[in-house]
Amino acid sequence: MFTRNSIILFLILVSFSAFAQDDNIQIIDNKQDSIKNLMQKIITIKNTNEKLKYGDTIANIFKSALEQEGSWDYQFDSLKTSISILKSDDNKVKIYTWSIFFDDRTFKYYGFVQTKNSEISVFFLDDKSDEIKNVENKNLDHNEWFGAIYYKILKVKNGKNTSYTLLGWDGNNNLSQKKIIEGLSFSKKGEPQFGSSFEIDKKRTNRVIFEYNKQANMILRYDDKYKMIIFDHLSPAEYKYTGLPQYYGPDFSYDALFYEKGKWNYLSDVDVRNPEKKKKAEKKKLRYGF
Repeated sequence: MFTRNSIILFLILVSFSAFAQDDNIQIIDNKQDSIKNLMQKIITIKNTNEKLKYGDTIANIFKSALEQEGSWDYQFDSLKTSISILKSDDNKVKIYTWSIFFDDRTFKYYGFVQTKNSEISVFFLDDKSDEIKNVENKNLDHNEWFGAIYYKILKVKNGKNTSYTLLGWDGNNNLSQKKIIEGLSFSKKGEPQFGSSFEIDKKRTNRVIFEYNKQANMILRYDDKYKMIIFDHLSPAEYKYTGLPQYYGPDFSYDALFYEKGKWNYLSDVDVRNPEKKKKAEKKKLRYGF
């Protein structure tokens, strides 16, 4: 039975825990306010090196906020217009991405992956986009990240293994922009790894990057009903511009990817009203060889 003293001790511990949690939330609140103020200030700065210093300061403050107890469930509401915040359906992964914009119309990206297992872990994403060669065919880690702002996270299963697929956008430069399909998995040590298996037009690749005209609008979305990634097919405005992505844009046809046997598989020229129809036709073609 509980004694009077044990009940009093329990109530004291509960009260202490509640006060500690309130203190943690207040600390995160303060850090969020600091980040918001710096985000607003960095817009007015013209000097590139000064922008980068502010960008690093924001990243450091944000890292300390994410390492604070209570950060997993914290909403960061006042930062949602500046920072993309995604949480996986299994409640195990959160991704935070944002950028700073330079006068030459290029970008630098910042991000964190936060994971929840037996404890919360935080990994800074170091944007090395300008240094990575042959990026479509490379597996990368959080210290060598192809920067982007992610707007969708998908959980995918291959047997007992769980990984994630990310849809993102990169402003690139004054001529073109990019959309990206990126894979995310975790090493045995729990560290994020970027790269997956995609098959596009019978070619294997580790990530899919679409580059197209700066003024064009490209659809890249996940269709939950058909469990497919649907996207615009890109073509040059004129044949003479073939191979020059700044002249590419949607041509009013659509392609798709569906996940099966551990990889994303390509379907060309799908009907966006029923992309499953093309998938069934392709499987029939493979089965009967016509």
